[in-house]
Amino acid sequence: MKSTDAIRTCPMCEEGQLEPRTHTVMIRSNDRPLAVEGMEYCACPVCGADPVLVDQIARNERRVADAKRAEMGMLTSDEIRSVRKMLGVTQKQASELLGGGANGFSKYERGAVLQSVAMDTLLKLLALRPDLVGLVGRLKGRSLEECYLQYDWAEVTRSTIRVSAVDEIPSAIQRLPHQESEWSGAA
Repeated sequence: MKSTDAIRTCPMCEEGQLEPRTHTVMIRSNDRPLAVEGMEYCACPVCGADPVLVDQIARNERRVADAKRAEMGMLTSDEIRSVRKMLGVTQKQASELLGGGANGFSKYERGAVLQSVAMDTLLKLLALRPDLVGLVGRLKGRSLEECYLQYDWAEVTRSTIRVSAVDEIPSAIQRLPHQESEWSGAA
Protein backbone atom coordinates (compact mmCIF):
# COMPACT_ATOMS: atom_id res chain seq x y z
CA MET A 1 0.00 0.00 0.00
CA LYS A 2 1.34 3.41 -0.95
CA SER A 3 2.12 5.71 1.94
CA THR A 4 -0.16 8.71 2.08
CA ASP A 5 2.85 10.73 3.27
CA ALA A 6 3.78 10.84 -0.42
CA ILE A 7 0.56 12.70 -1.26
CA ARG A 8 1.38 16.35 -1.66
CA THR A 9 -1.41 17.70 -3.87
CA CYS A 10 -4.48 18.94 -2.01
CA PRO A 11 -7.35 16.46 -2.41
CA MET A 12 -9.87 19.31 -2.15
CA CYS A 13 -8.74 21.83 -4.78
CA GLU A 14 -6.24 19.55 -6.56
CA GLU A 15 -3.97 22.59 -7.03
CA GLY A 16 -2.21 23.43 -3.79
CA GLN A 17 0.76 21.54 -2.40
CA LEU A 18 0.03 20.30 1.12
CA GLU A 19 2.25 21.52 3.91
CA PRO A 20 2.65 19.27 6.99
CA ARG A 21 1.71 20.90 10.30
CA THR A 22 1.30 19.91 13.93
CA HIS A 23 -0.82 21.21 16.77
CA THR A 24 -1.85 20.34 20.33
CA VAL A 25 -5.24 18.76 20.92
CA MET A 26 -7.07 18.68 24.23
CA ILE A 27 -8.88 15.43 24.98
CA ARG A 28 -10.55 14.02 28.08
CA SER A 29 -9.00 11.05 29.82
CA ASN A 30 -10.41 9.69 33.08
CA ASP A 31 -12.65 12.78 33.27
CA ARG A 32 -9.64 15.12 33.16
CA PRO A 33 -8.31 17.26 30.32
CA LEU A 34 -5.18 15.91 28.67
CA ALA A 35 -3.03 17.77 26.13
CA VAL A 36 -1.73 15.68 23.24
CA GLU A 37 1.12 17.43 21.49
CA GLY A 38 2.43 16.88 17.97
CA MET A 39 -0.89 15.94 16.37
CA GLU A 40 -0.32 15.97 12.61
CA TYR A 41 -2.36 17.43 9.78
CA CYS A 42 -1.73 19.22 6.47
CA ALA A 43 -2.63 22.68 5.24
CA CYS A 44 -3.31 23.77 1.68
CA PRO A 45 -2.08 27.31 0.98
CA VAL A 46 -4.43 27.62 -2.01
CA CYS A 47 -7.86 26.66 -0.66
CA GLY A 48 -7.19 26.56 3.10
CA ALA A 49 -8.19 22.90 3.48
CA ASP A 50 -6.62 21.09 6.41
CA PRO A 51 -6.83 17.35 5.68
CA VAL A 52 -5.40 14.67 7.91
CA LEU A 53 -3.85 11.94 5.79
CA VAL A 54 -4.15 8.22 6.56
CA ASP A 55 -0.56 7.87 7.79
CA GLN A 56 -1.02 10.95 9.96
CA ILE A 57 -4.19 9.44 11.45
CA ALA A 58 -2.27 6.30 12.47
CA ARG A 59 0.51 8.33 14.10
CA ASN A 60 -2.05 10.58 15.82
CA GLU A 61 -3.88 7.55 17.25
CA ARG A 62 -0.60 6.32 18.68
CA ARG A 63 0.11 9.75 20.21
CA VAL A 64 -3.32 9.79 21.86
CA ALA A 65 -2.89 6.23 23.18
CA ASP A 66 0.59 7.01 24.53
CA ALA A 67 -0.61 10.23 26.19
CA LYS A 68 -3.38 8.25 27.94
CA ARG A 69 -0.89 5.52 28.93
CA ALA A 70 1.56 8.06 30.35
CA GLU A 71 -1.23 9.78 32.28
CA MET A 72 -2.20 6.39 33.78
CA GLY A 73 1.41 5.38 34.56
CA MET A 74 1.40 2.61 31.95
CA LEU A 75 4.00 1.56 29.41
CA THR A 76 3.92 3.46 26.12
CA SER A 77 3.85 1.75 22.73
CA ASP A 78 7.63 2.19 22.34
CA GLU A 79 8.21 0.75 25.81
CA ILE A 80 5.99 -2.24 25.04
CA ARG A 81 7.95 -2.85 21.83
CA SER A 82 11.25 -2.55 23.75
CA VAL A 83 10.16 -5.07 26.40
CA ARG A 84 8.94 -7.51 23.73
CA LYS A 85 12.20 -7.23 21.80
CA MET A 86 14.22 -7.59 25.01
CA LEU A 87 12.36 -10.85 25.65
CA GLY A 88 13.32 -11.95 22.13
CA VAL A 89 9.81 -12.71 20.90
CA THR A 90 7.75 -11.60 17.92
CA GLN A 91 4.43 -9.83 18.31
CA LYS A 92 2.61 -13.08 17.54
CA GLN A 93 4.71 -15.07 20.04
CA ALA A 94 4.14 -12.42 22.73
CA SER A 95 0.37 -12.60 22.16
CA GLU A 96 0.42 -16.40 22.32
CA LEU A 97 2.60 -16.43 25.45
CA LEU A 98 1.10 -13.55 27.43
CA GLY A 99 -2.40 -13.23 25.99
CA GLY A 100 -4.03 -10.11 24.67
CA GLY A 101 -5.59 -11.67 21.58
CA ALA A 102 -4.14 -12.92 18.31
CA ASN A 103 -2.86 -9.50 17.26
CA GLY A 104 -2.73 -7.92 20.71
CA PHE A 105 0.87 -6.80 20.66
CA SER A 106 0.59 -5.35 17.19
CA LYS A 107 -2.37 -3.31 18.42
CA TYR A 108 -0.56 -2.25 21.62
CA GLU A 109 2.50 -1.13 19.67
CA ARG A 110 0.43 0.73 17.05
CA GLY A 111 -1.66 2.47 19.70
CA ALA A 112 -4.88 0.93 18.38
CA VAL A 113 -5.64 -0.65 21.79
CA LEU A 114 -4.52 0.14 25.33
CA GLN A 115 -3.18 -2.83 27.25
CA SER A 116 -4.99 -3.88 30.40
CA VAL A 117 -3.57 -2.97 33.80
CA ALA A 118 -2.80 -6.68 34.33
CA MET A 119 -0.91 -6.91 31.01
CA ASP A 120 0.96 -3.71 31.82
CA THR A 121 1.99 -5.11 35.21
CA LEU A 122 3.08 -8.42 33.65
CA LEU A 123 5.19 -6.59 31.06
CA LYS A 124 6.82 -4.46 33.76
CA LEU A 125 7.56 -7.60 35.79
CA LEU A 126 9.12 -9.29 32.75
CA ALA A 127 11.12 -6.14 31.99
CA LEU A 128 12.59 -6.38 35.50
CA ARG A 129 12.92 -10.18 35.45
CA PRO A 130 13.20 -11.38 31.83
CA ASP A 131 14.36 -14.76 33.13
CA LEU A 132 10.76 -15.42 34.20
CA VAL A 133 9.45 -15.51 30.62
CA GLY A 134 10.21 -19.24 30.43
CA LEU A 135 8.27 -19.83 33.63
CA VAL A 136 5.31 -17.90 32.21
CA GLY A 137 5.34 -20.23 29.20
CA ARG A 138 5.43 -23.35 31.37
CA LEU A 139 2.55 -22.15 33.57
CA LYS A 140 0.20 -21.16 30.76
CA GLY A 141 -2.76 -23.46 30.40
CA ARG A 142 -2.11 -25.34 33.64
CA SER A 143 -4.29 -25.41 36.70
CA LEU A 144 -2.98 -23.90 39.90
CA GLU A 145 -2.73 -27.39 41.38
CA GLU A 146 -0.60 -28.58 38.43
CA CYS A 147 1.66 -25.57 38.86
CA TYR A 148 2.11 -26.27 42.57
CA LEU A 149 2.83 -29.96 42.00
CA GLN A 150 5.17 -29.56 39.05
CA TYR A 151 7.43 -26.69 40.08
CA ASP A 152 9.71 -26.03 43.01
CA TRP A 153 8.13 -22.76 44.11
CA ALA A 154 10.59 -22.31 46.96
CA GLU A 155 13.32 -22.00 44.33
CA VAL A 156 11.30 -19.51 42.29
CA THR A 157 10.42 -17.49 45.40
CA ARG A 158 14.00 -17.40 46.66
CA SER A 159 15.38 -16.40 43.26
CA THR A 160 12.85 -13.56 43.07
CA ILE A 161 13.88 -12.11 46.43
CA ARG A 162 17.40 -10.96 47.25
CA VAL A 163 19.03 -13.99 48.83
CA SER A 164 20.26 -11.93 51.79
CA ALA A 165 16.73 -10.73 52.48
CA VAL A 166 15.04 -14.16 52.50
CA ASP A 167 15.81 -14.73 56.19
CA GLU A 168 14.20 -11.37 57.01
CA ILE A 169 10.84 -12.44 55.55
CA PRO A 170 8.39 -13.89 58.09
CA SER A 171 7.99 -17.63 57.62
CA ALA A 172 4.23 -17.30 57.03
CA ILE A 173 4.96 -15.19 53.96
CA GLN A 174 7.71 -17.55 52.72
CA ARG A 175 5.31 -20.51 52.85
CA LEU A 176 3.04 -20.86 49.84
CA PRO A 177 -0.46 -22.38 50.07
CA HIS A 178 0.61 -25.72 48.57
CA GLN A 179 3.49 -26.15 51.00
CA GLU A 180 3.08 -28.10 54.20
CA SER A 181 2.15 -25.96 57.19
CA GLU A 182 1.26 -26.45 60.81
CA TRP A 183 -2.39 -26.71 59.67
CA SER A 184 -1.85 -29.51 57.14
CA GLY A 185 -2.38 -32.24 59.77
CA ALA A 186 -5.51 -30.64 61.20
CA ALA A 187 -8.82 -31.84 59.88
